[in-house]
Amino acid sequence: MAVAELAPPGAADSASDHPVLQTALVTAEPPRWANARLTSRERQVIQLLAQGLSTKQIGAQLVISPGTVRSHLDHVMAKFDLHSRVQVVAWATQT
Repeated sequence: MAVAELAPPGAADSASDHPVLQTALVTAEPPRWANARLTSRERQVIQLLAQGLSTKQIGAQLVISPGTVRSHLDHVMAKFDLHSRVQVVAWATQT
């Protein structure tokens, strides 16, 4: 949701206008995997997986085969000693 959707009418239009949100913007950490040793395609696959897309849906969105999606997920799991898609999403969403 955008800040404007959460704020009452007449409230600040951007997060930078609100001191509490401004502090949150400064202190917010990037996702755990943002600086990990992942390829850009592996990051894209993780993002779509975390959104709940299936292997087939991820492949269609990225214009790659489901087998290639599985290969990217296998590489991520091997790099970080993860054993399931659920663990990949849990690992990626931890802060």
